[in-house]
Amino acid sequence: MLLDKLDKMENINKKNIVIMGDFNSYKREDYDEENYQRLTTLKKSISPDMNIFRAIEYMEQNGYIDTYQTRANDLGVSLQDIIPINTTDKGGRIDFIFIKQGSDIKINNIYTYYTSVSDHIPIIADISISN
Repeated sequence: MLLDKLDKMENINKKNIVIMGDFNSYKREDYDEENYQRLTTLKKSISPDMNIFRAIEYMEQNGYIDTYQTRANDLGVSLQDIIPINTTDKGGRIDFIFIKQGSDIKINNIYTYYTSVSDHIPIIADISISN
């Protein structure tokens, strides 16, 4: 897995790491009970044995934080106020930008970019690293 490879790498600053992309995984806290049940039923009909939350849980258990949730908390708003709950045309938020907890990375702003080029809604984080 990616985090195992990062742990084995030498000569890199392991403090200021950004990991982003399509995780094909969901964050349970993003969904109220009704939407959670709908999403779980849909995904189980596609792949019955798939744990649709595992990858995000793994990232968070290994010290990575969701930049969008962090920014929403900083602004005192809900996540749904700043990002659509569905970032794919299949439903759900599976695209994430994570930063290492305790890093020198500051989240300045976050954006979504609507385009018809992809089946995903691109997410963007404007970050800076303080010294």
